[in-house]
Amino acid sequence: MPGSLPQSKQAQNILCITVSSKLSMVYESSLLAKEEAKTELPGITIEVLNSHTATAAEGKSLAKVSKAAGEIRDKGGQSSVHVAVMHAYVQEEAERLKKRVSSEFNCAELWISEFSPVMGYACDTGTLGLAFYGDE
Repeated sequence: MPGSLPQSKQAQNILCITVSSKLSMVYESSLLAKEEAKTELPGITIEVLNSHTATAAEGKSLAKVSKAAGEIRDKGGQSSVHVAVMHAYVQEEAERLKKRVSSEFNCAELWISEFSPVMGYACDTGTLGLAFYGDE
């Protein structure tokens, strides 16, 4: 677009969260890109964070996830939650789970994503997952 700047030049800060550095070179590449960007983007703070995970959240037992979900719901249902519904090649099931989550929780954010290749390999086709955190 004429007259528009790339998003990176409109930002005051940039945060890049990468897949675990033990699984990929993305973290190392991002650190190199950060150094190169310092000359093109002076005055912009750039941080690179190693997530130490392979997907939107680390795995927890079903009991712990159920307990946390219940605690959020027990706070009156008014607390906002941020939820990722993840799937391994089961988009329709993910859509149904997203709809159920939306009906039971006050979602500030609710999105669907595919599992990373590492998680897809580890969990196999047909896996669904939820990752969430509350605002409080």
